[in-house]
Amino acid sequence: LHTFAGAQHACNALFLLSLFACLQEVVPPREAFDLMSRMLDYNPSKRITAEEALAHEWFKMDPKPGPNVFK
Repeated sequence: LHTFAGAQHACNALFLLSLFACLQEVVPPREAFDLMSRMLDYNPSKRITAEEALAHEWFKMDPKPGPNVFK
């Protein structure tokens, strides 16, 4: 019984690690979420400007887009 509990614990840990790895691929980084929420602010006086958006930290993160990201 003790061996089974240890194996079950290891299996649960592997499941959580694989789930976390999958979520990293589909959940945007915090910086992307911040930029989008500031761009979509309903109040125009609080909304980020285009110049501020282009200077946002998300555009400085790696991996940076290449010269033509659509090729």
